[in-house]
Amino acid sequence: MTVRKTQSTVTLHRRFRLRGLEGPLDAGSYKVEIEDLVLEGTTFCAYERVSAFIFLHRTEGRPGHGRKLAISEADLNEAVRREEALKRSADATQPASDLRHAVGSGFDRDALARADNEGMNRLDG
Repeated sequence: MTVRKTQSTVTLHRRFRLRGLEGPLDAGSYKVEIEDLVLEGTTFCAYERVSAFIFLHRTEGRPGHGRKLAISEADLNEAVRREEALKRSADATQPASDLRHAVGSGFDRDALARADNEGMNRLDG
């Protein structure tokens, strides 16, 4: 079983919540790691998303105690969309940056569309 890991950084400028975490997370830049399982035996390269993690910042006075937590990529994308909507409503004259691209670096949406068109099933987590 071959797993592909990709890492990206997502920056949120407001506190945000992710399901399953005890409280809101502070604004800032967070490293995100995505793991995809390589689907073998297909006629083209395909991947199945198996997990997503966020790396929490180290707490003051406790160096080296950062945490890696499993999250739902859909929840993280929703937090990014909420921030994007707030930013647009705050400054309608300036186009909002597409933060979802930062979350999805290494995430090939076209490959998923091709897999769907080939009749493959995917598991969304």
